[in-house]
Amino acid sequence: MTEIATAKAMSGDYDEAFHLVSNALTVGITYGSERIIQRARRFRRTYGGPMTGSARAFDERLRATLL
Repeated sequence: MTEIATAKAMSGDYDEAFHLVSNALTVGITYGSERIIQRARRFRRTYGGPMTGSARAFDERLRATLL
């Protein structure tokens, strides 16, 4: 899902990209997969698009995951 999210972000479909990466983060948290969580973090670090509501919501969720 993170790879598809990256492709969506590159094509300008930012809301869909964050929807997909958020779903991936949910899977990572549910199954305790640090690898998936790291991929979601990497997506956010490399995201170069605009700061949308979806991006803010994902940032909050990611921050809560790290606590």
